[in-house]
Amino acid sequence: MKKTAAISDLLLELCFTTQDRAHLLASLEKVGQMLYIKSATVESILVPTNYADLLRHILNQLFSHPSADDLEQAVSLVTASAQKIESIELELAYIPSRSQVQALSETIRAKINPNSILSFSYKPDIIGGVILQNQGKTVDLSLKAALKYV
Repeated sequence: MKKTAAISDLLLELCFTTQDRAHLLASLEKVGQMLYIKSATVESILVPTNYADLLRHILNQLFSHPSADDLEQAVSLVTASAQKIESIELELAYIPSRSQVQALSETIRAKINPNSILSFSYKPDIIGGVILQNQGKTVDLSLKAALKYV
């Protein structure tokens, strides 16, 4: 269990959005496909992936001398952990920059759920502010909603 928690912590350092998670899962799928090449070594499998450093780090934490079989187990653990991370939906009137995504993620994690990633949608008709959806609840902090009461 401690290993799974450590993996989740590492993933949350890298993944701020559902798009980040999708990229990670695509890379893990490529690694999974390369595991079936008979002469492949751990390094030859990891070199072409975007998340090679993350997988190396996890492998070194889990195994003293990682083999291709160990890599397969690590890929399974990381995939399962990534799929379990809760997604919180934000509707914004603008498309946020990467630094804004990180700042929003840090704020949401501090105030709502420390083990979450964000799913963004672009809704210019809300004018400003944000509409947040989490666990079936919606909080509308948009300018459009505020103007209804003026």
